[in-house]
Amino acid sequence: MDDQLFFLLKKLLVKENFKINFEELKLQLLSHPSYPSLHAVTGVLNHFEIENLALEVPQNVETLKQLPTYFLSFLETKQFVLVKQTRDGLELTFEDETKKSFEVDDFISIWSGIIVVIEAENMPQTDAHFKGKEVAKGLQILSVLLIVCFFFYVKPSLFEAIYCILSLTGIWISVLILKQELGFYSKTVEKFCTAAPSSNCDDVLKSRGASFLGFFKLSDLSVIYFSALAIGAIIATLSSITYDAFVTISLLALPITIYSIYYQYYVVKKWCPLCLTIVLVLWLQAASVFFGNSSITNLEFDVLSNFILFFSLVLCGAIWLFLKPLLKKQHEFKKLEIDHYKFKRNADLFKAALNNSDYLETNIAEINEISLGNINSPLKILLVTSPSCYYCKSAHLDLEKILRKHPDEVHMTIRFNVPEDSSQIANKVAQRLLEIYNVGNNKEINESLHSAYEENVDLEKWITINGESSTSFKSTLKAQKTWCIDNRVNFTPALYINGKFFPRVYDRTDLSYFIEDLTEQIEITEPAIN
Repeated sequence: MDDQLFFLLKKLLVKENFKINFEELKLQLLSHPSYPSLHAVTGVLNHFEIENLALEVPQNVETLKQLPTYFLSFLETKQFVLVKQTRDGLELTFEDETKKSFEVDDFISIWSGIIVVIEAENMPQTDAHFKGKEVAKGLQILSVLLIVCFFFYVKPSLFEAIYCILSLTGIWISVLILKQELGFYSKTVEKFCTAAPSSNCDDVLKSRGASFLGFFKLSDLSVIYFSALAIGAIIATLSSITYDAFVTISLLALPITIYSIYYQYYVVKKWCPLCLTIVLVLWLQAASVFFGNSSITNLEFDVLSNFILFFSLVLCGAIWLFLKPLLKKQHEFKKLEIDHYKFKRNADLFKAALNNSDYLETNIAEINEISLGNINSPLKILLVTSPSCYYCKSAHLDLEKILRKHPDEVHMTIRFNVPEDSSQIANKVAQRLLEIYNVGNNKEINESLHSAYEENVDLEKWITINGESSTSFKSTLKAQKTWCIDNRVNFTPALYINGKFFPRVYDRTDLSYFIEDLTEQIEITEPAIN
Protein backbone atom coordinates (compact mmCIF):
# COMPACT_ATOMS: atom_id res chain seq x y z
CA MET A 1 0.00 0.00 0.00
CA ASP A 2 0.97 3.67 -0.32
CA ASP A 3 1.95 3.96 3.35
CA GLN A 4 4.56 1.19 3.41
CA LEU A 5 7.69 3.22 2.61
CA PHE A 6 6.44 5.90 4.99
CA PHE A 7 6.24 3.23 7.71
CA LEU A 8 9.93 2.36 7.27
CA LEU A 9 11.10 5.99 7.14
CA LYS A 10 9.03 6.90 10.20
CA LYS A 11 10.41 3.90 12.08
CA LEU A 12 13.97 4.93 11.25
CA LEU A 13 13.36 8.49 12.50
CA VAL A 14 11.70 7.21 15.68
CA LYS A 15 14.64 4.87 16.34
CA GLU A 16 17.00 7.83 15.97
CA ASN A 17 14.79 9.96 18.30
CA PHE A 18 13.75 12.55 15.72
CA LYS A 19 10.61 14.36 16.86
CA ILE A 20 8.94 15.85 13.79
CA ASN A 21 5.45 16.23 12.38
CA PHE A 22 4.89 12.76 10.95
CA GLU A 23 1.68 13.83 9.21
CA GLU A 24 3.72 16.39 7.27
CA LEU A 25 6.36 13.73 6.64
CA LYS A 26 3.73 11.44 5.14
CA LEU A 27 2.31 14.21 2.96
CA GLN A 28 5.74 15.25 1.67
CA LEU A 29 6.75 11.65 0.93
CA LEU A 30 3.55 10.51 -0.79
CA SER A 31 3.32 13.71 -2.86
CA HIS A 32 6.92 13.54 -4.06
CA PRO A 33 6.90 13.20 -7.88
CA SER A 34 9.37 10.28 -7.77
CA TYR A 35 7.63 8.35 -4.97
CA PRO A 36 8.34 5.55 -4.19
CA SER A 37 12.06 5.93 -4.81
CA LEU A 38 15.33 6.65 -3.05
CA HIS A 39 15.20 10.19 -4.42
CA ALA A 40 11.84 10.72 -2.69
CA VAL A 41 13.28 9.58 0.65
CA THR A 42 16.33 11.85 0.51
CA GLY A 43 14.22 14.73 -0.77
CA VAL A 44 11.88 14.49 2.20
CA LEU A 45 14.77 14.24 4.67
CA ASN A 46 16.28 17.38 3.11
CA HIS A 47 12.92 19.11 3.43
CA PHE A 48 13.03 18.53 7.20
CA GLU A 49 16.70 19.62 7.31
CA ILE A 50 17.80 16.16 8.46
CA GLU A 51 21.37 15.44 7.43
CA ASN A 52 21.42 12.30 5.30
CA LEU A 53 23.52 10.36 2.85
CA ALA A 54 22.37 8.07 0.05
CA LEU A 55 25.25 5.87 -1.01
CA GLU A 56 26.14 2.71 -2.86
CA VAL A 57 28.75 1.00 -0.69
CA PRO A 58 30.80 -2.20 -1.06
CA GLN A 59 28.88 -5.30 -0.03
CA ASN A 60 31.15 -6.77 2.61
CA VAL A 61 31.48 -7.28 6.36
CA GLU A 62 33.97 -4.43 6.83
CA THR A 63 31.51 -1.93 5.33
CA LEU A 64 28.66 -3.13 7.56
CA LYS A 65 30.80 -2.59 10.66
CA GLN A 66 31.20 1.09 9.74
CA LEU A 67 27.49 1.69 9.26
CA PRO A 68 25.18 2.90 12.08
CA THR A 69 22.90 0.57 14.02
CA TYR A 70 19.85 1.59 11.96
CA PHE A 71 19.75 2.46 8.27
CA LEU A 72 17.43 2.16 5.29
CA SER A 73 18.57 -0.09 2.50
CA PHE A 74 17.56 -1.54 -0.83
CA LEU A 75 17.67 -5.27 -1.56
CA GLU A 76 18.42 -6.97 -4.85
CA THR A 77 14.70 -7.81 -4.96
CA LYS A 78 13.94 -4.06 -5.26
CA GLN A 79 12.53 -3.92 -1.74
CA PHE A 80 13.13 -1.18 0.80
CA VAL A 81 14.00 -2.46 4.27
CA LEU A 82 14.96 -0.99 7.63
CA VAL A 83 18.14 -2.67 8.81
CA LYS A 84 19.07 -3.07 12.47
CA GLN A 85 22.51 -4.38 13.28
CA THR A 86 22.55 -6.75 16.26
CA ARG A 87 25.23 -8.83 17.98
CA ASP A 88 24.11 -11.98 16.19
CA GLY A 89 23.59 -10.51 12.73
CA LEU A 90 20.96 -8.21 11.25
CA GLU A 91 17.22 -7.74 11.75
CA LEU A 92 15.31 -6.55 8.69
CA THR A 93 11.93 -4.82 8.85
CA PHE A 94 10.11 -5.05 5.53
CA GLU A 95 7.52 -2.70 3.99
CA ASP A 96 4.69 -5.04 5.06
CA GLU A 97 5.88 -4.57 8.70
CA THR A 98 7.20 -8.12 8.99
CA LYS A 99 10.60 -8.76 10.58
CA LYS A 100 13.20 -11.34 9.77
CA SER A 101 16.67 -12.05 11.15
CA PHE A 102 19.64 -12.75 8.89
CA GLU A 103 23.18 -13.92 9.34
CA VAL A 104 25.68 -11.38 7.99
CA ASP A 105 26.66 -13.54 5.00
CA ASP A 106 23.02 -14.26 4.14
CA PHE A 107 22.20 -10.55 4.22
CA ILE A 108 25.17 -9.63 2.02
CA SER A 109 24.01 -12.18 -0.58
CA ILE A 110 20.69 -10.30 -1.07
CA TRP A 111 21.97 -6.76 -0.41
CA SER A 112 22.31 -4.24 -3.22
CA GLY A 113 24.73 -2.03 -1.26
CA ILE A 114 22.41 0.98 -1.60
CA ILE A 115 21.78 2.67 1.75
CA VAL A 116 20.31 5.81 3.34
CA VAL A 117 21.79 6.90 6.64
CA ILE A 118 20.82 9.90 8.74
CA GLU A 119 22.93 12.08 10.97
CA ALA A 120 21.44 12.17 14.47
CA GLU A 121 24.00 14.68 15.80
CA ASN A 122 22.48 17.58 13.82
CA MET A 123 18.98 16.84 14.98
CA PRO A 124 16.45 19.62 14.20
CA GLN A 125 14.44 21.11 17.02
CA THR A 126 11.29 19.29 18.04
CA ASP A 127 8.44 20.30 15.74
CA ALA A 128 5.81 22.45 17.49
CA HIS A 129 3.04 20.40 15.89
CA PHE A 130 4.66 17.23 17.27
CA LYS A 131 4.70 18.71 20.78
CA GLY A 132 1.05 19.77 20.49
CA LYS A 133 0.04 16.35 19.20
CA GLU A 134 1.86 14.61 22.05
CA VAL A 135 0.17 16.87 24.61
CA ALA A 136 -3.26 16.24 23.03
CA LYS A 137 -2.63 12.49 23.00
CA GLY A 138 -1.57 12.60 26.64
CA LEU A 139 -4.70 14.54 27.62
CA GLN A 140 -6.92 12.05 25.78
CA ILE A 141 -5.33 9.08 27.57
CA LEU A 142 -5.55 10.91 30.90
CA SER A 143 -9.25 11.68 30.35
CA VAL A 144 -10.05 8.04 29.58
CA LEU A 145 -8.10 6.86 32.63
CA LEU A 146 -9.89 9.35 34.89
CA ILE A 147 -13.31 8.20 33.63
CA VAL A 148 -12.39 4.52 34.08
CA CYS A 149 -10.93 5.14 37.54
CA PHE A 150 -14.01 7.10 38.59
CA PHE A 151 -16.26 4.36 37.23
CA PHE A 152 -14.55 1.70 39.31
CA TYR A 153 -14.36 4.07 42.30
CA VAL A 154 -18.13 3.79 42.71
CA LYS A 155 -17.63 -0.01 42.98
CA PRO A 156 -19.79 -1.38 40.15
CA SER A 157 -21.03 -4.96 40.32
CA LEU A 158 -19.30 -7.68 38.32
CA PHE A 159 -22.08 -7.55 35.74
CA GLU A 160 -21.86 -3.75 35.39
CA ALA A 161 -18.06 -3.84 35.02
CA ILE A 162 -18.16 -6.62 32.39
CA TYR A 163 -20.99 -4.95 30.49
CA CYS A 164 -19.19 -1.59 30.35
CA ILE A 165 -15.85 -3.14 29.32
CA LEU A 166 -17.58 -5.08 26.53
CA SER A 167 -19.25 -1.86 25.34
CA LEU A 168 -15.86 -0.11 25.16
CA THR A 169 -14.45 -3.12 23.31
CA GLY A 170 -17.35 -2.85 20.86
CA ILE A 171 -16.52 0.81 20.25
CA TRP A 172 -12.89 -0.07 19.51
CA ILE A 173 -13.81 -2.83 17.03
CA SER A 174 -16.40 -0.54 15.41
CA VAL A 175 -13.75 2.13 14.86
CA LEU A 176 -11.51 -0.45 13.19
CA ILE A 177 -14.40 -1.43 10.89
CA LEU A 178 -15.04 2.21 10.11
CA LYS A 179 -11.38 2.84 9.26
CA GLN A 180 -11.43 -0.19 6.97
CA GLU A 181 -14.52 1.16 5.21
CA LEU A 182 -13.09 4.64 4.76
CA GLY A 183 -9.79 3.32 3.43
CA PHE A 184 -7.48 4.19 6.34
CA TYR A 185 -4.80 1.58 5.84
CA SER A 186 -3.61 -0.53 8.78
CA LYS A 187 -1.34 -3.49 8.18
CA THR A 188 -2.50 -5.14 11.43
CA VAL A 189 -6.15 -4.93 10.43
CA GLU A 190 -5.28 -6.03 6.89
CA LYS A 191 -3.59 -9.17 8.22
CA PHE A 192 -6.48 -9.85 10.58
CA CYS A 193 -9.05 -9.44 7.80
CA THR A 194 -7.22 -11.72 5.37
CA ALA A 195 -5.96 -14.31 7.84
CA ALA A 196 -7.73 -17.15 6.01
CA PRO A 197 -8.51 -17.72 2.30
CA SER A 198 -12.24 -17.43 3.04
CA SER A 199 -11.95 -14.15 4.96
CA ASN A 200 -12.10 -10.67 3.47
CA CYS A 201 -13.49 -7.70 5.39
CA ASP A 202 -13.76 -5.46 2.32
CA ASP A 203 -16.00 -7.90 0.44
CA VAL A 204 -18.43 -8.05 3.35
CA LEU A 205 -18.34 -4.37 4.33
CA LYS A 206 -18.87 -3.18 0.74
CA SER A 207 -21.69 -5.62 0.00
CA ARG A 208 -25.33 -4.55 -0.32
CA GLY A 209 -26.26 -6.23 2.96
CA ALA A 210 -23.85 -3.98 4.89
CA SER A 211 -26.31 -1.07 4.51
CA PHE A 212 -29.46 -0.49 6.48
CA LEU A 213 -32.36 1.32 4.77
CA GLY A 214 -29.87 2.38 2.09
CA PHE A 215 -28.55 5.12 4.38
CA PHE A 216 -26.94 3.63 7.48
CA LYS A 217 -23.94 1.38 7.20
CA LEU A 218 -23.74 -1.40 9.75
CA SER A 219 -20.52 0.25 10.94
CA ASP A 220 -22.54 3.40 11.71
CA LEU A 221 -25.08 1.42 13.72
CA SER A 222 -22.28 -0.39 15.53
CA VAL A 223 -20.49 2.83 16.54
CA ILE A 224 -23.75 4.46 17.69
CA TYR A 225 -24.97 1.32 19.49
CA PHE A 226 -21.85 0.61 21.54
CA SER A 227 -21.17 4.28 22.28
CA ALA A 228 -24.72 4.67 23.58
CA LEU A 229 -24.39 1.53 25.71
CA ALA A 230 -21.08 2.70 27.18
CA ILE A 231 -22.38 6.18 28.03
CA GLY A 232 -25.72 4.88 29.31
CA ALA A 233 -24.07 2.14 31.38
CA ILE A 234 -21.72 4.61 33.04
CA ILE A 235 -24.62 6.98 33.84
CA ALA A 236 -26.73 4.09 35.16
CA THR A 237 -23.90 2.83 37.38
CA LEU A 238 -23.15 6.26 38.82
CA SER A 239 -26.88 6.87 39.42
CA SER A 240 -27.57 3.39 40.86
CA ILE A 241 -30.23 2.76 38.17
CA THR A 242 -31.14 -0.74 37.00
CA TYR A 243 -29.66 -2.16 33.80
CA ASP A 244 -32.95 -3.70 32.67
CA ALA A 245 -33.21 -1.57 29.52
CA PHE A 246 -29.62 -2.39 28.55
CA VAL A 247 -30.10 -6.12 29.12
CA THR A 248 -33.27 -6.01 27.01
CA ILE A 249 -31.65 -4.28 24.06
CA SER A 250 -28.68 -6.68 24.25
CA LEU A 251 -31.08 -9.63 23.96
CA LEU A 252 -32.96 -7.97 21.09
CA ALA A 253 -29.66 -7.53 19.22
CA LEU A 254 -29.03 -11.29 19.07
CA PRO A 255 -31.19 -11.94 15.95
CA ILE A 256 -29.02 -9.42 14.06
CA THR A 257 -25.95 -11.53 14.85
CA ILE A 258 -27.69 -14.59 13.37
CA TYR A 259 -28.48 -12.60 10.21
CA SER A 260 -24.86 -11.39 10.00
CA ILE A 261 -23.47 -14.93 10.18
CA TYR A 262 -26.03 -16.19 7.65
CA TYR A 263 -25.32 -13.33 5.22
CA GLN A 264 -21.56 -13.81 5.36
CA TYR A 265 -21.77 -17.59 4.93
CA TYR A 266 -24.53 -17.97 2.32
CA VAL A 267 -24.64 -14.65 0.42
CA VAL A 268 -21.15 -13.10 0.33
CA LYS A 269 -19.46 -16.43 1.04
CA LYS A 270 -16.66 -14.57 2.77
CA TRP A 271 -16.01 -14.00 6.43
CA CYS A 272 -15.32 -10.62 8.00
CA PRO A 273 -13.24 -11.28 11.15
CA LEU A 274 -14.01 -7.78 12.46
CA CYS A 275 -17.74 -8.36 12.04
CA LEU A 276 -17.47 -11.74 13.74
CA THR A 277 -15.68 -10.06 16.65
CA ILE A 278 -18.62 -7.66 16.98
CA VAL A 279 -20.95 -10.70 16.96
CA LEU A 280 -18.88 -12.23 19.77
CA VAL A 281 -19.06 -9.02 21.83
CA LEU A 282 -22.86 -8.91 21.41
CA TRP A 283 -23.20 -12.52 22.55
CA LEU A 284 -20.93 -11.91 25.53
CA GLN A 285 -22.96 -8.85 26.52
CA ALA A 286 -26.16 -10.88 26.38
CA ALA A 287 -24.51 -13.64 28.43
CA SER A 288 -23.17 -11.18 31.00
CA VAL A 289 -26.66 -10.92 32.53
CA PHE A 290 -25.94 -14.20 34.28
CA PHE A 291 -23.24 -12.42 36.29
CA GLY A 292 -25.90 -10.15 37.74
CA ASN A 293 -28.30 -10.65 40.58
CA SER A 294 -31.33 -10.60 38.27
CA SER A 295 -32.35 -13.02 35.56
CA ILE A 296 -34.07 -12.71 32.20
CA THR A 297 -37.41 -13.76 33.72
CA ASN A 298 -37.67 -10.83 36.13
CA LEU A 299 -36.76 -7.95 33.81
CA GLU A 300 -39.00 -4.94 34.40
CA PHE A 301 -39.87 -1.82 32.42
CA ASP A 302 -37.90 0.90 34.19
CA VAL A 303 -38.85 4.36 32.89
CA LEU A 304 -35.60 6.01 33.99
CA SER A 305 -33.43 3.19 32.62
CA ASN A 306 -35.26 3.31 29.28
CA PHE A 307 -35.00 7.09 29.14
CA ILE A 308 -31.22 6.98 29.74
CA LEU A 309 -30.82 4.36 26.99
CA PHE A 310 -33.01 6.32 24.56
CA PHE A 311 -31.22 9.58 25.36
CA SER A 312 -27.80 7.94 24.86
CA LEU A 313 -28.86 6.48 21.49
CA VAL A 314 -30.23 9.81 20.24
CA LEU A 315 -27.17 11.74 21.49
CA CYS A 316 -24.63 9.34 19.98
CA GLY A 317 -26.62 9.11 16.74
CA ALA A 318 -26.74 12.90 16.37
CA ILE A 319 -23.04 13.30 17.15
CA TRP A 320 -22.05 10.52 14.76
CA LEU A 321 -24.20 11.81 11.90
CA PHE A 322 -22.42 15.14 12.33
CA LEU A 323 -18.91 13.70 12.63
CA LYS A 324 -18.90 11.05 9.90
CA PRO A 325 -19.23 13.47 6.92
CA LEU A 326 -16.35 15.48 8.40
CA LEU A 327 -14.19 12.34 8.68
CA LYS A 328 -14.97 11.37 5.09
CA LYS A 329 -14.18 14.88 3.87
CA GLN A 330 -10.93 14.88 5.81
CA HIS A 331 -9.93 11.57 4.24
CA GLU A 332 -10.84 12.83 0.76
CA PHE A 333 -8.97 16.07 1.44
CA LYS A 334 -5.81 14.12 2.33
CA LYS A 335 -5.94 12.28 -0.98
CA LEU A 336 -6.61 15.51 -2.86
CA GLU A 337 -3.77 17.25 -1.03
CA ILE A 338 -1.32 14.51 -1.99
CA ASP A 339 -2.42 14.67 -5.65
CA HIS A 340 -2.18 18.47 -5.57
CA TYR A 341 1.37 18.52 -4.26
CA LYS A 342 2.46 15.69 -6.55
CA PHE A 343 1.23 17.76 -9.50
CA LYS A 344 2.66 21.01 -8.17
CA ARG A 345 6.09 19.50 -7.44
CA ASN A 346 6.54 18.19 -10.97
CA ALA A 347 9.83 19.78 -12.06
CA ASP A 348 8.95 19.73 -15.77
CA LEU A 349 5.76 21.72 -15.14
CA PHE A 350 7.62 24.23 -12.99
CA LYS A 351 10.33 24.77 -15.60
CA ALA A 352 7.68 25.18 -18.31
CA ALA A 353 5.93 27.86 -16.23
CA LEU A 354 9.26 29.55 -15.48
CA ASN A 355 10.38 29.55 -19.11
CA ASN A 356 7.05 31.01 -20.16
CA SER A 357 8.03 34.41 -18.72
CA ASP A 358 10.24 36.90 -20.59
CA TYR A 359 13.97 36.93 -19.94
CA LEU A 360 15.36 39.91 -18.01
CA GLU A 361 19.02 40.88 -17.80
CA THR A 362 19.56 41.03 -14.04
CA ASN A 363 23.25 41.99 -13.87
CA ILE A 364 24.22 45.56 -13.03
CA ALA A 365 27.81 46.41 -13.92
CA GLU A 366 30.28 48.04 -11.52
CA ILE A 367 28.25 47.84 -8.32
CA ASN A 368 28.79 45.58 -5.32
CA GLU A 369 25.45 44.11 -4.28
CA ILE A 370 24.75 41.75 -1.38
CA SER A 371 25.64 38.31 -2.68
CA LEU A 372 24.90 35.13 -0.70
CA GLY A 373 25.50 31.43 -1.28
CA ASN A 374 27.80 29.93 -3.92
CA ILE A 375 28.83 32.58 -6.43
CA ASN A 376 29.86 29.85 -8.91
CA SER A 377 26.48 28.16 -8.87
CA PRO A 378 24.67 28.18 -12.24
CA LEU A 379 21.42 28.81 -10.36
CA LYS A 380 21.11 32.57 -9.91
CA ILE A 381 18.36 33.99 -7.72
CA LEU A 382 17.59 37.69 -7.56
CA LEU A 383 15.37 39.11 -4.80
CA VAL A 384 14.22 42.70 -5.23
CA THR A 385 13.25 43.96 -1.82
CA SER A 386 12.80 46.91 0.52
CA PRO A 387 13.34 46.97 4.32
CA SER A 388 10.06 48.86 4.77
CA CYS A 389 8.03 46.37 2.69
CA TYR A 390 5.77 44.23 4.87
CA TYR A 391 5.51 41.36 2.37
CA CYS A 392 9.29 41.25 1.93
CA LYS A 393 9.65 39.88 5.45
CA SER A 394 8.16 36.50 4.59
CA ALA A 395 10.10 36.44 1.30
CA HIS A 396 13.40 36.82 3.17
CA LEU A 397 12.40 34.11 5.63
CA ASP A 398 11.52 31.70 2.80
CA LEU A 399 14.75 32.33 0.92
CA GLU A 400 16.73 32.17 4.15
CA LYS A 401 15.52 28.59 4.57
CA ILE A 402 16.41 27.75 0.97
CA LEU A 403 19.94 29.10 1.42
CA ARG A 404 20.32 27.15 4.64
CA LYS A 405 19.22 23.91 2.92
CA HIS A 406 21.15 24.49 -0.33
CA PRO A 407 24.19 26.67 0.44
CA ASP A 408 26.27 25.20 -2.39
CA GLU A 409 23.57 25.00 -5.08
CA VAL A 410 22.28 28.58 -4.98
CA HIS A 411 23.72 32.04 -5.63
CA MET A 412 21.41 34.78 -4.36
CA THR A 413 21.60 38.53 -4.92
CA ILE A 414 19.72 41.03 -2.75
CA ARG A 415 18.71 44.15 -4.68
CA PHE A 416 17.06 47.11 -2.96
CA ASN A 417 14.23 49.15 -4.42
CA VAL A 418 14.11 52.07 -1.97
CA PRO A 419 13.56 55.85 -2.20
CA GLU A 420 16.70 57.80 -3.17
CA ASP A 421 16.07 60.25 -0.32
CA SER A 422 18.69 59.27 2.30
CA SER A 423 16.47 60.57 5.11
CA GLN A 424 13.98 57.77 4.46
CA ILE A 425 14.25 54.85 6.90
CA ALA A 426 14.29 52.24 4.11
CA ASN A 427 17.24 54.02 2.50
CA LYS A 428 19.13 54.21 5.81
CA VAL A 429 18.64 50.49 6.54
CA ALA A 430 19.61 49.49 2.99
CA GLN A 431 22.82 51.55 3.14
CA ARG A 432 23.73 50.08 6.51
CA LEU A 433 23.13 46.53 5.24
CA LEU A 434 25.37 47.22 2.22
CA GLU A 435 28.09 48.49 4.55
CA ILE A 436 27.85 45.44 6.82
CA TYR A 437 28.13 43.22 3.74
CA ASN A 438 31.20 45.06 2.42
CA VAL A 439 33.14 45.24 5.72
CA GLY A 440 31.82 42.18 7.56
CA ASN A 441 31.47 38.47 6.90
CA ASN A 442 28.67 36.14 5.84
CA LYS A 443 27.54 35.48 9.40
CA GLU A 444 27.20 39.19 10.16
CA ILE A 445 25.24 40.02 7.01
CA ASN A 446 22.95 37.02 7.45
CA GLU A 447 22.20 38.02 11.05
CA SER A 448 21.68 41.66 10.05
CA LEU A 449 19.33 40.76 7.19
CA HIS A 450 17.38 38.45 9.47
CA SER A 451 16.95 41.12 12.16
CA ALA A 452 16.07 43.83 9.60
CA TYR A 453 13.31 41.67 8.10
CA GLU A 454 11.85 40.24 11.29
CA GLU A 455 8.07 40.34 11.35
CA ASN A 456 7.62 42.98 14.06
CA VAL A 457 10.89 44.86 13.60
CA ASP A 458 11.04 48.55 14.45
CA LEU A 459 13.39 49.93 11.78
CA GLU A 460 14.05 53.15 13.70
CA LYS A 461 15.15 51.06 16.67
CA TRP A 462 17.14 48.80 14.32
CA ILE A 463 19.07 51.86 13.07
CA THR A 464 19.64 52.99 16.67
CA ILE A 465 21.13 49.59 17.55
CA ASN A 466 23.10 48.99 14.34
CA GLY A 467 23.96 52.60 13.54
CA GLU A 468 23.82 54.46 10.24
CA SER A 469 26.24 53.73 7.43
CA SER A 470 29.51 55.68 7.70
CA THR A 471 30.14 55.16 3.99
CA SER A 472 27.81 56.41 1.28
CA PHE A 473 26.19 53.74 -0.90
CA LYS A 474 23.93 56.24 -2.67
CA SER A 475 25.36 55.36 -6.07
CA THR A 476 24.66 51.65 -5.51
CA LEU A 477 21.08 52.30 -4.42
CA LYS A 478 20.58 54.70 -7.34
CA ALA A 479 21.82 52.10 -9.83
CA GLN A 480 19.51 49.51 -8.30
CA LYS A 481 16.58 51.96 -8.42
CA THR A 482 17.33 52.82 -12.05
CA TRP A 483 17.39 49.12 -12.96
CA CYS A 484 13.98 48.66 -11.31
CA ILE A 485 12.51 51.65 -13.20
CA ASP A 486 14.00 50.64 -16.55
CA ASN A 487 12.69 47.07 -16.20
CA ARG A 488 9.34 48.12 -14.73
CA VAL A 489 9.92 46.31 -11.45
CA ASN A 490 7.53 48.51 -9.51
CA PHE A 491 6.77 46.24 -6.57
CA THR A 492 8.54 44.27 -3.86
CA PRO A 493 9.27 41.52 -3.26
CA ALA A 494 10.11 40.41 -6.81
CA LEU A 495 11.87 37.10 -7.37
CA TYR A 496 13.83 36.08 -10.49
CA ILE A 497 15.42 32.73 -11.31
CA ASN A 498 18.20 33.00 -13.90
CA GLY A 499 16.54 36.10 -15.32
CA LYS A 500 13.03 34.64 -15.39
CA PHE A 501 10.27 35.95 -13.14
CA PHE A 502 9.20 33.38 -10.56
CA PRO A 503 5.79 31.94 -11.65
CA ARG A 504 2.86 33.42 -9.74
CA VAL A 505 1.06 30.05 -9.58
CA TYR A 506 3.78 28.79 -7.22
CA ASP A 507 4.64 29.78 -3.67
CA ARG A 508 8.20 30.89 -2.93
CA THR A 509 8.57 27.93 -0.57
CA ASP A 510 7.97 25.61 -3.54
CA LEU A 511 11.32 26.67 -5.01
CA SER A 512 13.10 24.37 -2.55
CA TYR A 513 11.56 21.34 -4.28
CA PHE A 514 13.16 22.22 -7.63
CA ILE A 515 16.68 23.27 -6.61
CA GLU A 516 18.19 19.89 -7.41
CA ASP A 517 16.46 19.65 -10.80
CA LEU A 518 17.38 23.21 -11.74
CA THR A 519 21.05 22.74 -10.87
CA GLU A 520 21.47 19.27 -12.39
CA GLN A 521 19.48 19.84 -15.57
CA ILE A 522 19.77 23.51 -16.41
CA GLU A 523 17.43 24.21 -19.26
CA ILE A 524 17.09 27.92 -18.47
CA THR A 525 19.64 29.68 -20.66
CA GLU A 526 20.18 33.35 -21.16
CA PRO A 527 19.49 34.31 -24.79
CA ALA A 528 22.12 36.17 -26.75
CA ILE A 529 21.83 39.93 -26.40
CA ASN A 530 21.75 41.72 -29.73
